[in-house]
Amino acid sequence: MKTARLALAIVLALQGVALAAPAQKSFASLDDAVNALVATIRAADRKALVEILGPQGTPLVWSGDAVADRAAFQRFVAAYDRAHRLQGGGGQVVLYVGDDGLLNRRIGKNELSAIQVCLAYVDAQRE
Repeated sequence: MKTARLALAIVLALQGVALAAPAQKSFASLDDAVNALVATIRAADRKALVEILGPQGTPLVWSGDAVADRAAFQRFVAAYDRAHRLQGGGGQVVLYVGDDGLLNRRIGKNELSAIQVCLAYVDAQRE
C-alpha cells in the first residue's frame, strides 16, 4: 500500500495527451496542466482554479473562510516546492505534493490533541 501524501492529491483524467472534462479547462500536456494549477494556486486566483478543476472542484477552492483558504494555498505551494511527483496508470495521473515527514508530524500533533481531550474528559467525569 502506498504511503499517504500531504495536502492535496489531485486526480487528473487523461484523454490521450490532452486533459479534458466538461466545463473544465483543457491543456496540451500534463506538464502544462500541473504548471497552470500551481501558478494559479500561487496567485490564489479562485476563478482560474475553478476553470482548471471544473465546477466540482469548487469545495477545494472556497471553504467560506478567506483566511483559511489563503493559508491552505500557501501550505500547498510550500509543500509543492518541497517535494512533488506525478504517478500514473490506468488513464489517471495523481499529483503527490509534500513529503511523508510533514504528514507524520501532523498526525503526531493531532494525536497529542486527542490525548489532551481524553484527559480533560476524565477530569470532567471526576468532578
